Amino acid sequence: MKQAFVAGPPQWRVRESAGPHGFVTRQVFEDESGALLEWTSRRHRKGLGLRVASDTATTVHVELRDALRYHGLNWWIGWLFMIGSACFALGSTPYYGTHVQASVDGVTFFVGSLFFTSAALLQHIQTVTADRAVGGHAESHPITLLKLMLAPTRIDWWATGIQLIGTLWFNVTTFAALNDTLNVQEQLVRIWTPDVLGSICFLVASYLALAEVGHAPLSWRPHDRGWQISALNMLGSIFFGISAIASFILPDGDLVSIEATNLFTFLGAICFLAGAWLLLPEAAESDVGDKVDR
Repeated sequence: MKQAFVAGPPQWRVRESAGPHGFVTRQVFEDESGALLEWTSRRHRKGLGLRVASDTATTVHVELRDALRYHGLNWWIGWLFMIGSACFALGSTPYYGTHVQASVDGVTFFVGSLFFTSAALLQHIQTVTADRAVGGHAESHPITLLKLMLAPTRIDWWATGIQLIGTLWFNVTTFAALNDTLNVQEQLVRIWTPDVLGSICFLVASYLALAEVGHAPLSWRPHDRGWQISALNMLGSIFFGISAIASFILPDGDLVSIEATNLFTFLGAICFLAGAWLLLPEAAESDVGDKVDR
């Protein structure tokens, strides 16, 4: 049975272990009283605690007022992603593009990319600094900075790290797009290529995140909030990928399809916005959910 990166108290026994592609994303522990407690990598890095194994199929209901009232790192990540998504949705709206100067539209995308990067950075920091123990068990070995930064045995380390790289590529492409003096070749290299690389990173990261919450390469868990968030991000990444293809710059300087570029950028941004909105009730679970405090 494969071991996750966390460790429980010595008297706890691992009853189940699962995860995609050789990663461990879920374990069921039996504690000293015989109770079965579920650990998952997503809940662990977000500080949401263990859950009673028999209750894991049900998403905890969180009132909107509780979600909005809660403040913490998960809350900030959600709002930063929402603001970034809203900027991309606004910038790709034809009405907005025809009523503001092109430079203003470009700045809207660039600002949105900065919010994306800020949220992705916090998410990756949250991942690499997650505790290595559960159930009150103290880590027996010191955690060095190198161990925190390099954790290739964790799927969430790959997912959040690749997503962060993708946001940096979007910083590059949206900043370069502010320069209206670039020729076609320069636009291909400095605008379109980073856009494609960022979209590829988002696709890979979204797949890994979806596999993480589903504990398998393919899964269907529509009642699980974490799965809903990851599925929306996967759909948004697909739309961003289509947008990148449609924005290929032809020799005459035109895009393959400006309409498709705007449409799929808008759809992708709406998916990211919806996924980020769901991060708020997920974050509030640490206060009102079925967290098992040990």
